[in-house]
Amino acid sequence: MLVLLSVLAILNFYTSGDVIWAYISALCACLAPFAHESGIIAGYVLVALWIVVLRDFHKQNKTDSSEITISARLFISISVVANTAFPLLWTSIDKMRLDTGLPTLRPLLEIWNNTIFFFAAYTFPVQPFALFLSNQMSWSEPQSVVIVGSLCLVIIALIFWRFDKLRLFLLSITLVMLMSLPSILTLPQLYVVVSPRLTVLPSIGAVLMWSGLVSLIASRSKYHSWLAVLLSATLLTIPIRYINSRVELHRRALAPILDMVSAVELFPEDTHLVVNPTTWLASATNLSDSTRWCSSDSGISNPGQLVGVKPQ
Repeated sequence: MLVLLSVLAILNFYTSGDVIWAYISALCACLAPFAHESGIIAGYVLVALWIVVLRDFHKQNKTDSSEITISARLFISISVVANTAFPLLWTSIDKMRLDTGLPTLRPLLEIWNNTIFFFAAYTFPVQPFALFLSNQMSWSEPQSVVIVGSLCLVIIALIFWRFDKLRLFLLSITLVMLMSLPSILTLPQLYVVVSPRLTVLPSIGAVLMWSGLVSLIASRSKYHSWLAVLLSATLLTIPIRYINSRVELHRRALAPILDMVSAVELFPEDTHLVVNPTTWLASATNLSDSTRWCSSDSGISNPGQLVGVKPQ
């Protein structure tokens, strides 16, 4: 949120000329890493915005931009310096864990797989075709994701170029790359693939691309209103179906949990144990008296098993 506020504030500074917006932009960018570690790229996002869009803003609008440009460069530079210095501050703060150093870069294979994850998220509305291709051909799923996503981006780039809006497309890709980079380089692959929340910040760039695509096609068509509705519905249908499928997984997990609770209530005076609950939920069918959560390192050799423990 602070990264987005910083971007909006610098845009308001360029359009209004009121320096208070520049202060707000720099403040939000400096505070962004304190809200979330990915906020460390806030200042660099402002640099990308200035290079791709703002540098020629006043040339296009035929206005005097010297003072605004100098001020913008100053406040953006402050943001970059503050964000770059943040890791030094972070390492000096005492933490509960023993490892207090800077995050290390992941192995190249993990970085590649993390990149594919964010690439799939960026081109998500068309990615179901990747699964179809993977099932029909000899390609692996990562190969299918890269091929389908690349073809999608080439087509979209041509559309933006056709309508003389290629700069917006370049800004979209740049933002997604910058906002995904901290997670791609420093987080384990097994952490990334189960954390769609990491795509919330890069989604700013994705929104620019997909909303821009809908607007460009719809505005240049004779039936622009109907076409805008159709394109929007198409882009929204696949994510909605995906979310519903995740909700269904929770519903499936809820059924054995309710059965377990019912079984436990039959033995209110006993102490109960559930061994490896995640494995158990994946395969649970019949339940017996159980319930205290326990991890796999407790000496139990049968993961997913429900066992009763006599009270001491």
